[in-house]
Amino acid sequence: MSDSEVGKRIRDELEETRRQFHALLTSLSAADWDAPSRNPAWTNGQLVFHMLFAFVLIPSLFWLIRFWSRVPDSYSRAFARVLDFSTPLFNRVNALGPRGQAVIFGRQRAGSIYDRVHRSILRKVNSLKDDDWGRGMNYPRRWDPDFGEFMTFERLFRYPTQHFRRHLAQLSTGTAPAR
Repeated sequence: MSDSEVGKRIRDELEETRRQFHALLTSLSAADWDAPSRNPAWTNGQLVFHMLFAFVLIPSLFWLIRFWSRVPDSYSRAFARVLDFSTPLFNRVNALGPRGQAVIFGRQRAGSIYDRVHRSILRKVNSLKDDDWGRGMNYPRRWDPDFGEFMTFERLFRYPTQHFRRHLAQLSTGTAPAR
């Protein structure tokens, strides 16, 4: 697959996930939103915000790759070890953030937050040149099972859609959209 095809495929994946995210929000009743999910750590609403968090991370992670891909590999390896050390803090933010957001922002705001982040991600995808897709940096392995030890721009932009699909099956409603 050529580098320009990578960008097109990623834009298509992101657009399909945006469609699924909005279909999911439409399908959830107020009772569904507050019901426990199949993931014992979350209600359905909290899980939706956890899924959204993966997208919210991408603009910041983009800039990390932009910087660390331009320095010697050993530097990004050392930085990844520091980030691995911060895993307890990351896990705390990852756990508490969606719990509070589900209550504070609710279902109605989730869609507008998603759309704003989606536009930001697409601007970053569109800013990459064909030879940028393979550039990357070492990543913390303990943060998320969907992270690779070395994350390229291509893997970075595929991460939130993979994360979304993995958690979509954990919703406990019978009305969740088809994947």
